[in-house]
Order: sequence, then structure tokens, then C-alpha cells
Amino acid sequence: MTRKTIFFLLLLLILQAGLIAFFYWPGTRETQPVINLFNELAAANVARFTVTDSDGETILLDKDDTGNWQVTSGSIGPYPAASEKIIPLLDTLTSLQSNRMVTRTTSSHIRLQVADELFFKKITLTNQKGESQTLFIGSSADRQAVHVRQETAKEVYIARDISTWQLETDIASWWQRNFVQIDDDTIEEISLTNDHGHFTLTKVEKKGWILAGHEEIVLDQTAVQDFLQQASRITLERYLGKKDDTLPVKKVQATLTLTTNTETLAIKIEPAQGEDDHLVTSTSSPYQVAVNAYTVVPFLEKKKDDLIAPVPENF
Repeated sequence: MTRKTIFFLLLLLILQAGLIAFFYWPGTRETQPVINLFNELAAANVARFTVTDSDGETILLDKDDTGNWQVTSGSIGPYPAASEKIIPLLDTLTSLQSNRMVTRTTSSHIRLQVADELFFKKITLTNQKGESQTLFIGSSADRQAVHVRQETAKEVYIARDISTWQLETDIASWWQRNFVQIDDDTIEEISLTNDHGHFTLTKVEKKGWILAGHEEIVLDQTAVQDFLQQASRITLERYLGKKDDTLPVKKVQATLTLTTNTETLAIKIEPAQGEDDHLVTSTSSPYQVAVNAYTVVPFLEKKKDDLIAPVPENF
């Protein structure tokens, strides 16, 4: 290798190092402008939310006239959606910003998985006027960031704070699973009827819980509180459709009645089609649902004797 060639390569190396320093040295590169990835769209104004995955599966969520979210995908439903999941997610999505553009070349869209025909996830938000905006979510840029592209733009940006694991297209992952959820401190009376009999518990000021009609019996207040917590939080496994009071009841295995300071809920438990679940209905819901067996066991097996305080040995 001649001296002239060595000198030329050395000069090229110095020039390359200078360019790297110019573009990547802190404070020397011009900051790109921050853009909103969903333009002028507030979370409260979103009326429809759809997520499509790379296989073409789509979840469709709509806000009803009362402002509650519902899962409207598929041939069944609509069913109540988990607002506690949707609302924070919409807050995050409508607040997404970026100042890190990585390319504006259309040929890069497929490689980064943000192309119209090839993407990781596609999110569409529609406002109350029916105006929609779509964002493609693509490959990971690093452990906490992904490539994104607005449907109407060529530019691809790096965005953070997107929890892609929340963007599932499985219908059941968006259902509101809290079939019964009330504050157990508001319960004033609870009664249960099952194959073991019937009992009613009443909350008395300064005394705590008593067994109605048997005030002389001392209850285990901890056992009562555990029972209240089980009764005030019943989680469903799946929806079975709207209640149809015209259909014959298979067998009422248990009836649970909760009286709060504002309402009374009557909850009925029947055998469901599967061996490991039960059909449950409530006067507070228009739906019938399947609930796992372990959730309803306390209502099928509970006896009033289970709630009575043990007699001291030296009594």
C-alpha cells in the first residue's frame, strides 16, 4: 500500500470521525420538532377505539349513549368493556408525542413494520363527529420504544410509553369481568339460601354483624368480613348473553341477596354448561354470565354455623 493511499484512508477516517462527532456530540445536533401522533384528539372525545393485529384480527370498542365502553366485536354482544383499562390507555395514546424521526422513506415502512399492508398493530381512534385517525405500531426501536407512523404520513418516528401488551385483539381481554363489585362497607344486610338452609346477617351500629333472629349468638366477625368480601366481588369468566326470564331455570343452587344503603341485589347461581363453572345472574345486570366454580363455592357450601364464633374451652 502506497503512502498516498495510506494518507487518503487516514484523511477519510478523520473526516468520518468528525461527522460522527458533529451529529452525535451532545448539543451539536439540531433538535427535531415535537409532534403529536394523534392530532388534536382528546381522550374524552374518543367514541370508537379499534385495534388490529398482524393477522388481521380486530377488536372494536364503542362508547354508548351513557358514556360507558362496550365490546362490539364479533357475532356476540355487545358486552360491557373494562373502562378501567380503556380510559388510561386512551389517555396515553392521545398524549403520544415524538421528536425522533428515523425515516421518511416509504421503502422503509415494511422493514420497520409500519406499512399499510404489514404492521405489528394498527390503532384507529374515532371522535364523536366520526372523524378517524390511524397509527401504525411497528418493530421495537429499543426495550422501551417502538417505531410508529401516522397513516396519512410517510415519516416514521420512535415513540415511548406504548404498552403493546395492552393492545390485545382477544375479545375476552376487553370484557368487564367485575360482575359484582360493591364496597363491602356499604352492605347493611346479606342473606344466603342454599342446600344447607337460609340465614341473614344484619349490621347493627356499635355491635357489628348479628345473625338475624338470633342476636344472642356471637358471630366470628373476621369470618363474616371474609364472607362479605367474597360476596361483594364476583368475577365472571365469560358472558352467556342477555337474561331471558322466559326460559326455565335448571336449578337455583344458591341465592345471595346484598342490601346496601342504596340498593338491593339478588344474585342467583345455577349450573352452567361446563363442569367447572356456574351460571350467575344479578338483578343489577341484564346479562347472564359463567363464573368459575371456586368463586361460587362459598355461596354453595356456606352454612350459618361457619360464621359462629367458637365457644371458649373454659366456658
